[in-house]
Amino acid sequence: MVMGSNGHRTSKSKNPPGGSQILNFKSGAELEPARLVDALSELHDLLEAYAPSWYTEEHHDKVMAVLRPQRKP
Repeated sequence: MVMGSNGHRTSKSKNPPGGSQILNFKSGAELEPARLVDALSELHDLLEAYAPSWYTEEHHDKVMAVLRPQRKP
């Protein structure tokens, strides 16, 4: 657990150092569903890690409803 930027204790991000690999594309037309799920998953991980005050349980539940069938156990 680490202290987030908003003063909340959060768990460390699971993203590897070096930034996102998701944004390496030439146009929006190249985004396929799997890459969109990866992008949403990465955003979810960041929101969970930094826990901004505006990020509610309702937001969390909406994202999980989309990601749950996609994530591997």
